[in-house]
Amino acid sequence: MAFTKLLAGVYCADHRVAEGKNGVIFGNARALVIDVGTDPQEGSELATFVQQAGFAPSRVVLTHGHSDHVLGGAAFEGAEVFASSLIHDHMRQHLRRFAERKGLHYAELLAQALKPTITFNDELTIDLGGKVVRLFPAPGHSPDGICAYLEQDRLLFASDTVVTGIVPAINDGDSAVLENSLTKIRRMEIEILVPGHGSVLYGSAAIQEWLTWEIAYLSSIRSAIAEVLAEKPSADDEMIALAAPFQRLIGGRFPKDRHNMDSRHRATVLKIAAEERVHQGIVAISEGQE
Repeated sequence: MAFTKLLAGVYCADHRVAEGKNGVIFGNARALVIDVGTDPQEGSELATFVQQAGFAPSRVVLTHGHSDHVLGGAAFEGAEVFASSLIHDHMRQHLRRFAERKGLHYAELLAQALKPTITFNDELTIDLGGKVVRLFPAPGHSPDGICAYLEQDRLLFASDTVVTGIVPAINDGDSAVLENSLTKIRRMEIEILVPGHGSVLYGSAAIQEWLTWEIAYLSSIRSAIAEVLAEKPSADDEMIALAAPFQRLIGGRFPKDRHNMDSRHRATVLKIAAEERVHQGIVAISEGQE
């Protein structure tokens, strides 16, 4: 696991899923880890990094309950673990579907996942001594999504609410809710943004440009699908996909063969189509993708 220093006392750490990013923040008194990676090995590397800096791996934030954020928790046994109050049910639902899709044992995955010990609904502030971290809800990618903001440093760990290495993923969330979260983040003063997946963004101009594109991407898909369904409610998936082509909506921003980007785009399009069918009263929504 590679660690990159972002500024004094703040690091991001790569994990192996689609350029994934974890975080480590060192205050004067204690350290805080943002997510624990995809497996015990990655979690152990995060804990070791904290210990080598002279701190106990005793405080963790889980930004949401998806497998690539919670399954490295073995090294953090006994830690205070902060998360949204919605994470408990959502983690169980996600891991059950993940186990079925991967042919794994659900009970073993659930036992491996790090469990929250402190949950919140609105906001929660953590004082590390010289570093104050504000946690706030940012749903849309998933219902339990949260971000971690260092106001004094104007640095945001955005988790999967903002992604720069892949197209926005709605998963088991809601695209309109995700747009609202992105709009909220766009109003914040941010000079460094650490996405859930992809490269770190530096400078307010680059961050604003990226957030504006992500919002427009989701909105454009929804508008295109709404037009198709208004004209032909029985439109199938292929007709829906043709209404929101990769090249027009993404262009050269991502290559199609990077992280199965074409398939990721199609999944986002079809999830928004399922939402729009509900909005227009055509069919009931299906379960979200992972």
